[in-house]
Amino acid sequence: TSYATSYCSSNGILIQRPASGAFEPAPISLLPQIFPSRAFQNAVRLAPVFNALVDRVSRDGDFLTETLSDVDPEFTGRLLQLYNRLYRDGDGTKREGYAGADRLGILRSDYMLNDEYDIKQIE
Repeated sequence: TSYATSYCSSNGILIQRPASGAFEPAPISLLPQIFPSRAFQNAVRLAPVFNALVDRVSRDGDFLTETLSDVDPEFTGRLLQLYNRLYRDGDGTKREGYAGADRLGILRSDYMLNDEYDIKQIE
């Protein structure tokens, strides 16, 4: 366990305790967990569909602005401002030339087993 603790500390896998402000390794599991192959294959098949959905949502400025306008202004609000600055004009219309711009999505989906083979996305 000391190797795992050292690894966490040197790779930023830490949490901060609110009361003391001290950092400590985030909870981790060192034991392998059984994950049924059928459930894993379901997640593999689901990933491209979910990624396509996220991509389409990210390109719908009206939807993003409408649904994210009342969220945390310090983080998500600033991301929305950045999005609007890059992809929309001051009046909210799509900025020409940016609608088809290349984009890179680094997506991750986490799943847990709900039943023996039924996966549920947890993020």
